[in-house]
Amino acid sequence: MKRLQPRRADSIKPGAQAPGKVTPKIFMSPEGAAAAQRLQRTAAAPSGLQGFVGSIYLGLAKSASPRLRAFAPSGLGILGGSVGGSVFRGLAPTHHKLRGWKTSKPMFHAPKGQRHVAWGWRFLPAPGTAPPSPRAPAGATVVSRLKQTAADSRRNRKMDWNSDYDVDALLRRLHLLRHSPDSELYMPVLISAIKFDKRIPESERLAIVRRGVASVLDQPSPNSQILRTAIAQGQEAYFRRPAEEMVLLTSVSLMPRTKFRERMIEESRLVFSKSVPKAFTSSWIREHSALYEVADHPRSYMKVQVALTARSTREAMERGFFDLDFLRGVWNFALGFRKYRLTLIGTGNKPFNSILLGPQFSVHTKNGVLVEEELGIVGNFHEVNPVSGTAATRAIAAWERKVYRRLAAIGHRTKLKEAFVRYARALDEKDQDACLLGLWSLIEGLTGTLGARYEVTIRRAANLFTSPEPNRSVLQHLREHRNGIAHSGRESELGELLVSQAKLFVEELLDFHLAQGRHFENFEEACQFLDFPGDRARLKRQIDLRRLALSLRERGERRGVEGN
Repeated sequence: MKRLQPRRADSIKPGAQAPGKVTPKIFMSPEGAAAAQRLQRTAAAPSGLQGFVGSIYLGLAKSASPRLRAFAPSGLGILGGSVGGSVFRGLAPTHHKLRGWKTSKPMFHAPKGQRHVAWGWRFLPAPGTAPPSPRAPAGATVVSRLKQTAADSRRNRKMDWNSDYDVDALLRRLHLLRHSPDSELYMPVLISAIKFDKRIPESERLAIVRRGVASVLDQPSPNSQILRTAIAQGQEAYFRRPAEEMVLLTSVSLMPRTKFRERMIEESRLVFSKSVPKAFTSSWIREHSALYEVADHPRSYMKVQVALTARSTREAMERGFFDLDFLRGVWNFALGFRKYRLTLIGTGNKPFNSILLGPQFSVHTKNGVLVEEELGIVGNFHEVNPVSGTAATRAIAAWERKVYRRLAAIGHRTKLKEAFVRYARALDEKDQDACLLGLWSLIEGLTGTLGARYEVTIRRAANLFTSPEPNRSVLQHLREHRNGIAHSGRESELGELLVSQAKLFVEELLDFHLAQGRHFENFEEACQFLDFPGDRARLKRQIDLRRLALSLRERGERRGVEGN
């Protein structure tokens, strides 16, 4: 069958005839004929896009090949009805620009089961096939936001108290303290007692709980169910707030010699520049930075603008720093993979990371105006010489592309993104004891043993290596020091060496999940794989035993069938 050659929509005229072709007669169903007459009237008196659409489809019905014309009546039947309604109901699912569809093939190669309509228009489904579902960017269309609002409402109805908390006893105590500032001590307890949506910042959760408690204590007989309803209504009201475009402005210790391209991470756009844009300079920030002795953005640091949509400044801060810290985690992993540090002269109390955050941050509108008069301070700021040079920037860019490519093939990529964020934040710490606590918690997370016995954590982390025995001893040694810090407050002069050892295990686990994660259905299955021993002889023995068990099960099933 010859392929229909596409033609531009603006070059198709009613009654036009393809070169070397004889236009046969058009046979339409009564519904198609009525739709064609309505579109002809629309084309005769065009009004903006509607008249243009009518002209195009009328021209297509008269000038297309016989095979395409056989499909034209059904296509025109879809577009029948009033000009203002049916035309756009028929076109909205098919126009690639209106709905943001994506295609992996050029427009002139029709997918299987679909046929051409015109150059510049999406493919319509062949008769008897379902239309393809549009794939709009997450959060970029009104439809996706409405779906998210509906999901939020369902989630609010499912909110309930954690059974480990006696909320009624807390309410009785709050009723006695309702006129005392001591009541604030119980607000964080109520935040932990109910499961909020993860997207709500802690400051907003506190405000929702405060308003809920105030409304409940005014009633004659307050109880936990009334408070739960009030908190659920507060959460729903938060998600009903219109999301606004905001920009988180900060800096990082990186200064490439060439222009650094912008990045897109989820729904955030990261833009880099050598200086603060003029529209984002604020006299209020300069005055209060000097008043509270907060260092300004170092001139040698690269400035970062994280553009996103959020309902509050706290949400913009949390989401913006999450995306930026994920990127910093990937960069620092590329620069420090399998490297350790040993300080012989001076103090070792400095961060392990090479790319750190600047001393301050602020939240602006897209035009550069401060959303609120607030100045954010990075508590663990430590000024270092920025990473520069072509070799370093090329190395982090190459590793970044590799990470994105691998994450795209992994179903549980969200877990790994969170792990990179925790990796970056743990190695930002100047206090080596705090850094060790963060890294050990990350080892537990990447082995899927949070809350499990420590023997499982050590076994799974050690099985990554061909010689697990010495690594078990190192992990046992790290666990004892971690417990000493967490339970006894014991400090160690070996902090730098302990962090270097824990860092190597975290990096090997991250590398394993990135390289092999595509083989597993979920994160739990990937962690269970670490239970297999690293020794080849033991692994082969387990394979033989599993094959024997499978054959015995199959033999037993056959005997059971024969016995029946």
